[in-house]
Amino acid sequence: YKERQALVAKSEQSDYAFFASEGRLEFIVFMEGTGYVGAALDPSQARPTDQWLHVAGGYDRGAAEGRLYVNGRPVAATPAPGDRRRNDFPLFAGADPNRNGDPTSTLKGALDGVRLTRGALYGEDEFTPERRPEPAANTVLLLHMDAALGPYVRGGTPAGAALVGGAKVAPAP
Repeated sequence: YKERQALVAKSEQSDYAFFASEGRLEFIVFMEGTGYVGAALDPSQARPTDQWLHVAGGYDRGAAEGRLYVNGRPVAATPAPGDRRRNDFPLFAGADPNRNGDPTSTLKGALDGVRLTRGALYGEDEFTPERRPEPAANTVLLLHMDAALGPYVRGGTPAGAALVGGAKVAPAP
């Protein structure tokens, strides 16, 4: 993680993103009147890059908090009062949109899947992460990165995703 690499992002002075940057995992959300707030691992808690990790983040509006989870454990939280600023930029798995909506900060690694839900899915307690997640209540996007149909990633929701920028899908080891 020596440079900024996006895991999942829809940011650009708004919305949210996951980054693996300079030795740390970080979930950020852009709050009106505050700017970006982030729940992040300290660089001294850097995670190995040669093993599978389940990474989750969430914005809990009711608790006014952003949270980061690694392997089912809550590892960081930050106050996030107010309303999230949204945008019309594309959501990227493995990149971050720039102000033109083009992918930047590309991931030099692999993603098994991406699941986005409306509302907080995890609370303050530990949970058992799924290697291949199934749709949960309020799931709006579920992508399994091990199969494609032409240029599209298959998933467990009607919403899908197109492969861009040389991205590939392959069975998970």
